[in-house]
Amino acid sequence: MTVLKKNLLTFPSFALLVSLALTLGLPKAHANTCHGLFAVAKIEVGPGEALSEKEIKLAKKIQREAGVFFRQNLRLPPDDAASQLAQVMDGDLTVVSPISIRDIVKNQPQSAEVARNKVINTFVTLAKKFGRTPTESELSQELRLEPKELRALLGPEALFSNYEGLMASATQKKPRAFEKVIDTTLFNSQRNELLIKAVQDRQKLIVTTAVADTPVDKGFFETLIRAAREMDAEILVFPANMQTTGLDPILINTPGVHIITNSIQLTPWLNINRIKITAKQINPLMGLDRYGPRGQSQIVGSPKIALRTVATMENDINPHFLITTGAVTKPIYNSDRYIKERTNEIAADDHMLGALILEKSQGSTRPSLPGNPGFEGFFHFRHIQYKEEAKGFTDRNKFYSVNGVQDAKILALSFGDTHVGVADPEVVRSLRPAIVELDPDRIALHDLFNGHSVNHHDRRNLINGARNFKNGSLDLEQELRSVVTFLNSLLSINSKVELRIVDANHNSWLHRWLNEGQFMFEPHNRTLGLELANVMVKGEDPLLYALKKFGLESPKRVIMMKPGASWKEAGIEMAVHGHAGANGAKGSHPSFVRAADGMIYGHSHTYQRSNMTVNVGTGSVKRQGYNADGPSNHSQVIAAVSAHGEIQAFVLRDGEWWAQEPVRPGDKFFAHDYPIVKPNNDPSVGQQVDQYWGR
Repeated sequence: MTVLKKNLLTFPSFALLVSLALTLGLPKAHANTCHGLFAVAKIEVGPGEALSEKEIKLAKKIQREAGVFFRQNLRLPPDDAASQLAQVMDGDLTVVSPISIRDIVKNQPQSAEVARNKVINTFVTLAKKFGRTPTESELSQELRLEPKELRALLGPEALFSNYEGLMASATQKKPRAFEKVIDTTLFNSQRNELLIKAVQDRQKLIVTTAVADTPVDKGFFETLIRAAREMDAEILVFPANMQTTGLDPILINTPGVHIITNSIQLTPWLNINRIKITAKQINPLMGLDRYGPRGQSQIVGSPKIALRTVATMENDINPHFLITTGAVTKPIYNSDRYIKERTNEIAADDHMLGALILEKSQGSTRPSLPGNPGFEGFFHFRHIQYKEEAKGFTDRNKFYSVNGVQDAKILALSFGDTHVGVADPEVVRSLRPAIVELDPDRIALHDLFNGHSVNHHDRRNLINGARNFKNGSLDLEQELRSVVTFLNSLLSINSKVELRIVDANHNSWLHRWLNEGQFMFEPHNRTLGLELANVMVKGEDPLLYALKKFGLESPKRVIMMKPGASWKEAGIEMAVHGHAGANGAKGSHPSFVRAADGMIYGHSHTYQRSNMTVNVGTGSVKRQGYNADGPSNHSQVIAAVSAHGEIQAFVLRDGEWWAQEPVRPGDKFFAHDYPIVKPNNDPSVGQQVDQYWGR
């Protein structure tokens, strides 16, 4: 404490007084103004001394003024050394020394509380604005303080013990404001570096979602941990709606588990997107079709398993998928509001214990993706579903549980629409290794017969007809023999596999051609047409008859499904093609979601999924006459059904359904500068608050 007693203040000049102040250890004074000599005055006395009534009033006045200034500006008043010294020289003050923030906190509690609330409210505002806790520099800038002035508010006997104490006070005062705010002291740069290292080093990533204030499903989580070790993978967890507050602590404290708080562009064509999606949103992909660059697939966090392929102009190079993950937390949705009980029930029913596996690959047929020679690798993706009754999940031909890995049983495969004659040769070549590895008991075939030789859509197209006649495309026998060759090839892969030809609209083109007697106007097809018409009159299926006629091997292992038939594998409906919908209407994905507890269907040539309803796409060439122009969402997909009723779909990419060989250490996989982390709401680009913010 600096003491200036009355009997010392008889110096003939102000300059000498300044000299005395320096001698006594007071703050260094600036020339002429004495700015900085005293911050704010407070009065103290030595032992045995007492303040006069005048001195007490003046002291209280100075303290009040300091408190008012502090709560308005969050800093001490500007120096007023000259006036304070004048009061000392006039005999008004016995002792003068600086007032500190500690003194205001101690002696001006109301002013201190106002200042404390101002800092907290600004902190909350920035946190809601950014979706994360603000940094010290961001907070000081918003408060219009220098960083050192903000730090002066922190510490023992200050407004807050430290910056973490400030955050704790803000969270305690306004807990609901922080439900969807990322805590950057917990999810910091060190965690981010570990995440990027996992992305770069591991062969696979397992991506799932966790709902806040809900415990993880212990069996699923432990199985994921075990599977990650077996797969050379690490686990990435989306907080649903980006709400990290209330996440099960086991997710934060388990090594090899990473919480996603920023978007991660894995490649130019695949983005793990932190966009906020509420856990109870019925259609988690709604409105996302326009989101992101075309051809850059988006993975978002949701407790549902959903996928949609967006129609784009360059679909055949880089398909644009929208993908959710499923959840690792239990299906518990509670709310104290009566109106939300309905949505709680729906959300719990839609909740899927599952995840998305991302697998690095460098392809099998090309050294790099078309259109981008510098891009060395890509990620295959496929969903997994945890089956509580089996205490594990199936991936390809393996079943993972807490106890280890064993061979899985695949009951059936469903191919996308085959369309023999316009089937993609790359798809056809890839079917054999898939059948060998998955070893299904049965295979569903959609639109096996393309029907180009009897196509009623082209009947009046004279020019195309002339061309097709010349190249043999209008020869029914030739087309049927091609179908037989394809079937015999599949039958030869596995001596026990059964092929089931699903009733489909292209297969029925042959029925229509016969019913309309069109064969009578086609001399090149007339004889065969008469024979098949006679077969049809007898009630036999003309397509199956023709396949046997032209050399089908093991015909007992080829089953022709009749219209309206049902065929289920572990509860999954397999006999619906997709052209016929409810009550005679055309088929649609929403109608099939409502029609069965689980279904795999074809027809629309695209890949889409809503939990247990899967559209498997096509095996044909993506671009054909009817969709040669304009955007397309055609996808080449097959799907497998396990003995436990799981559905796992595989997308053909660069000649393979999954990575045939792992990416070895030293292989160049990522494109230049990838992966890229996109921080949440970078404040350097400015922020805009929408009209509903804060309501």
